Amino acid sequence: MKPEDILPDFKRGLDRFNEAMALEPIDDVHRAGCIQYFEFTLDLAWKSIQSVASFYGLDSVRSPRVAFKTAFSQGWIEESGTLAGDAQCAKPHVPCLQR
Repeated sequence: MKPEDILPDFKRGLDRFNEAMALEPIDDVHRAGCIQYFEFTLDLAWKSIQSVASFYGLDSVRSPRVAFKTAFSQGWIEESGTLAGDAQCAKPHVPCLQR
């Protein structure tokens, strides 16, 4: 998929995730929704990085971990936090699950 096709989808997904996270969780359904938005957004994030990397001739991006490491090393993202450093992007790090 071309970067110009997937990046708008990623932005929409990220906006929806941020909207969900801004709300006070009222029940398990909301928490489940936050998890779903997180997983969806994470998937779009690494696939967006994969698409941009391919555009620039970096075709070795085949997993989320490699995608985030590549984005950090290329200067596309500023921090190498949980997403880039952990093999498992653990759900308990999602703030709405800890309330």
